[in-house]
Amino acid sequence: MRAHTLTLLLLALLVGCTPRVADDDDAADDDDSTADLPVIPDPGDATDDWGLEEWGDDGGCCATPETAYPVGTATMDAGYIQGFFDGEFQFFYVFRAAADLEEFTFPMWFEEVHMHDGAGLRFGGLIEPSASEANSVTWQVEPGGVYVVEVRSDFEGFF
Repeated sequence: MRAHTLTLLLLALLVGCTPRVADDDDAADDDDSTADLPVIPDPGDATDDWGLEEWGDDGGCCATPETAYPVGTATMDAGYIQGFFDGEFQFFYVFRAAADLEEFTFPMWFEEVHMHDGAGLRFGGLIEPSASEANSVTWQVEPGGVYVVEVRSDFEGFF
């Protein structure tokens, strides 16, 4: 590090400023905490579309957060769902909670089911369930919020 750069860095730290990295093109007040999170698809304009026609034939859907199946707006709990586990053994859905939806329940027919925050169309952290039973798991959701459901399995194929 050159002496001039080191002096500026030390001066910035002494006066309480946060120095910007030389190649940081974001505004100084941007929140970079989500910059490394995967970008998820927009949930779309559908209503309660839980992949009833999604068979995974094109190989471009649903095995990663970036290719999550767009459910649209969830107005009620997920009921009958369908999809296809490929060699990744996982399937992702992205949805927006309806204006009056404050609690969301998903079937627990799989080895694992998780919900992630999808704010800013980024694949965010896990959301802890508010209830879990033998055949379902429930989370509290914010009306209008975006969420990603992650389903994992030990088998490949149609579900």
